[in-house]
Amino acid sequence: IRGGAPANKRGVGEVMDVTYLDLAIPPPVPLSIGQTVVASALVDHPQTPAAQPLTNKRFIAKPMDLEGTIEGVKSLERNVIELVVSNRSDTSTTLYAYLAMPLSLGTILDLGMWRNAAIWLARPFLLETREI
Repeated sequence: IRGGAPANKRGVGEVMDVTYLDLAIPPPVPLSIGQTVVASALVDHPQTPAAQPLTNKRFIAKPMDLEGTIEGVKSLERNVIELVVSNRSDTSTTLYAYLAMPLSLGTILDLGMWRNAAIWLARPFLLETREI
């Protein structure tokens, strides 16, 4: 989890929020717009010593109550793309999640032939601001 921000939806009495996530482990199949995703947070394994080097750390997946559909692309950089996920969970206060991931067309992400071609052509002109 990278952060969060307040959001609001008309007709909803409670305060909703937006969650910012970074994809840490590539999915088994490339993600695409319209696909349903379930997000889990990686937390330190309880039996891992705190002084353990990062390369030897163990993690467990903790459910985040975030399940929804990838609606579209929020932002595009040279090495990172951010997708918008609308949350369908009734018990969560998260309205949307922004899922940032490395821009790796065909292995992590598949937006269709024409969008992939447009991104491939535009990529040399995009800014490089961060790495995931």
